[in-house]
Amino acid sequence: MGASASLTEPIVRFAKDAEWQVDGTLRNMTMLSETSQLFREILFLDISDTNSMKEFIDTVTKRRYSGVIALIGATSGLSLDSSVSEVRKYHEIYSSNYSFLLSQIVWRNVVQGEPGHMLVFGSRASEYGSFDIHYAATKSAVVGICRSLARISNSPSITCLTPN
Repeated sequence: MGASASLTEPIVRFAKDAEWQVDGTLRNMTMLSETSQLFREILFLDISDTNSMKEFIDTVTKRRYSGVIALIGATSGLSLDSSVSEVRKYHEIYSSNYSFLLSQIVWRNVVQGEPGHMLVFGSRASEYGSFDIHYAATKSAVVGICRSLARISNSPSITCLTPN
């Protein structure tokens, strides 16, 4: 998940060197880039759209991936004087919706399905802060979500990495 993320290319190249077949996601097909050539298939996933998330979860469940690498996130573009509704919308997408998406993938594929692996990438912002406070907050939430999913699913195959 996250075919246009900054860490995508080195991670996908590593996975392909290990002979994995790798699919990627984009929230907007106009975002197709050179990186997308690395993938077997590009799937549409807009985490701001409930229907898109449901379709994606169904697709992932039917295909039974042996691993999921999550690199979703975007800077907020918000400032300290942004409105409550702007802040709420950003946090809803990158904390609430992302949390729901990850928990559904874990429930359907790790708990109910075959053992698999989930690798979620956090951000330096979760440990060191950022000039974008809302980005740092959502990335911190992702780290907590991942660690909690590993605990409640009792699965050592769920890992959250935070680049230094």
